[in-house]
Amino acid sequence: MAQAAYDISVFENRAEKKARQKSAERQGEFKVVRQNKWQRVTKKLATIKLIAMTALGLSLAWGVIYSQVQVVEISANIDSTNFKLEEAVSEYNYLTVMLESKTNLKKVEEVASQQLGLLEIDKSQITYLTLEDENLVIKPEGKFEDLVSEAGDGLMNLVEYIVP
Repeated sequence: MAQAAYDISVFENRAEKKARQKSAERQGEFKVVRQNKWQRVTKKLATIKLIAMTALGLSLAWGVIYSQVQVVEISANIDSTNFKLEEAVSEYNYLTVMLESKTNLKKVEEVASQQLGLLEIDKSQITYLTLEDENLVIKPEGKFEDLVSEAGDGLMNLVEYIVP
């Protein structure tokens, strides 16, 4: 049976319907039904709408998947950074303990006495200075410092003489 735009045969009797189908098959008739312009435009718009909605759905799905990938990558970076931080803190704690053990007063005294041959200071080795007038100590300069000072002054005079 030919496909019509409006198939009223749905409401017909089944027996009549079967008889009509058999007669159409025997005759080999096909009925061409033309669609009007409005139906063609509606079908084209429906197709375009379906394609647009599919593209929109795919782009939204891609956006969600991409954002999840970004979240996973950032989480992996955070985990690796936290691991590095834990290693650095552990190394810091280890080095702090090692520094404390090396700078321990007993350890320093032991190294000074055994390896360097130093002894503890006696009371007789301590000298106290008492200043009466000023809180100033003047150290006399040696002969070498005087010689260097005079040579520097002589050089400066020579330079001033050459370049006025």
